[in-house]
Amino acid sequence: MLVGLTNTILTYVAYVALLQAVNYVWAFTGAFILGLIYTGLLNFRVTFCHRPTVTASVVFSVYYVFYYGFSLLLLRLLVDKIHVDEHFAPLLTLPIVVPINFIVTRLIVHRFGRS
Repeated sequence: MLVGLTNTILTYVAYVALLQAVNYVWAFTGAFILGLIYTGLLNFRVTFCHRPTVTASVVFSVYYVFYYGFSLLLLRLLVDKIHVDEHFAPLLTLPIVVPINFIVTRLIVHRFGRS
């Protein structure tokens, strides 16, 4: 839970900072990459107490391509169609994406990681 909470704070702060220089899609992309590196380093060892394997890393990477696309789709829906302020829209995606991400990440780590 600590990794997820700190990742959420880190990526949101990065997103808002990047909004000062680029549009929300690029800000989201930059923050997402930062969060991916952060959670990639900590999820296996800290959250799930496993060591990463090559297979787990590949599956994890493929999953995150889909996760990025889904998250960006939700963000664009909120900003472009529902007209939620781009500063707050990522926060509204959290109740949807966080549980999905936790469950899928847990499955990947336990299926492909080493204890």
